[in-house]
Amino acid sequence: MNMAVTLHHGEEQIAKWLGEQRHAANKAAGTFQPTKGEDPLWLDVNGAGGEIAFCKLNNLWPDLTIRPRRGGHDCVSYFGLKVDVKTTHREDGQLLAVLGKSDLAPCDAYVLMVGRLPVYRWVGFALVEDLISKATVKDLGHGDTYALPQRLLRNIRLFQ
Repeated sequence: MNMAVTLHHGEEQIAKWLGEQRHAANKAAGTFQPTKGEDPLWLDVNGAGGEIAFCKLNNLWPDLTIRPRRGGHDCVSYFGLKVDVKTTHREDGQLLAVLGKSDLAPCDAYVLMVGRLPVYRWVGFALVEDLISKATVKDLGHGDTYALPQRLLRNIRLFQ
């Protein structure tokens, strides 16, 4: 079960601004994430769009703070779960997290949003123990990372 959402113009503008500001804060603090050949500014903007889209689908408030970001969570679910929203534009993209993620202000669940600003789909989620495990470490061509294919993600209905 996939849930789709399109951000309206105002939400899209907030995502662009938020992504740009976070990108600048990370750059100034030297906390860049590996981008695997992608434009890091675009990734930050698209990631902010994915966070806003997930929160819109679930009637949650997104984290709109601007500070160097490495680790932590993007919102809190109704059940009190700290949620890290991961976004990819690849239709077959996997849910990814950097090694050492659990040491960087841990979260309880990870969700995968697929799309490009302003249109996204929520394809599933994983609890921290599903993703952060020696069994999920893979090298996708740019070094080891935690990775779960979409077919192994939990059903969205279990999250809500």
